[in-house]
Amino acid sequence: MATTRNRSNRPRGETLELVLVFGQKKLPMLVSLDGSDRPGDCLTIGHLSDAVTEVSQVKAECQKLIHRGRTLFKNDPDSMEAAFGISLASLEIKSGDRIMLLGRKASDKQEQLNHVEKKSPLNSGSSHATDRLAELQSHLNKISEQLQREEAKANGLKNLSGLKTSRLTLRGLHEETMRLLETVDSTTAQENSAPDFRTQRKALVNAIQSKLDQCECSLSDITSKIKSLEDQQDQSGTS
Repeated sequence: MATTRNRSNRPRGETLELVLVFGQKKLPMLVSLDGSDRPGDCLTIGHLSDAVTEVSQVKAECQKLIHRGRTLFKNDPDSMEAAFGISLASLEIKSGDRIMLLGRKASDKQEQLNHVEKKSPLNSGSSHATDRLAELQSHLNKISEQLQREEAKANGLKNLSGLKTSRLTLRGLHEETMRLLETVDSTTAQENSAPDFRTQRKALVNAIQSKLDQCECSLSDITSKIKSLEDQQDQSGTS
């Protein structure tokens, strides 16, 4: 929850236990009415955003929150004010769900603005929204191929240096996939100009999230192998 103060005149009991996915981290997050200064007797996007800020230190105006492929609010004052009153129940957000955070602390965001990656394939391409989605899907396919090759390579590795190199490669692919997700999320089309655009974008977001899950599982497996080998070396050194 966003604060720890108890307010005797506020309803008690409504609480959601969610998982905040922030980069490679999966953070437990409690969203609750208890202690909140926000009006109303049900949990809203505003309560969720407060909890995200507490857990991640990313302020609301720097947040992009995604639930099951849907962006919960835009980062302009009018959109935020309207969205923050929407109940989480109406969005079918329930305990155990994952909320993906695309955002940075203010200092990190400024640093990113000062560093323009001119050669990145994500910063160039078609200006037409549907064509842009096709380009980004192609980029995801390339990431997927790289991920499959690296996973196959890692499965046959039994030495620390090789595993650590593979882990670095997977971390790079994870970061690249996160940047791709941010790009897809910021790709928009004019109203009514592309009837299938939102459906296509949501499908692509879901595919990217699935690829992130795969990458995180591979990173976890490799980290476990590295730890096991390091433990064996420590035991050999003390015997």
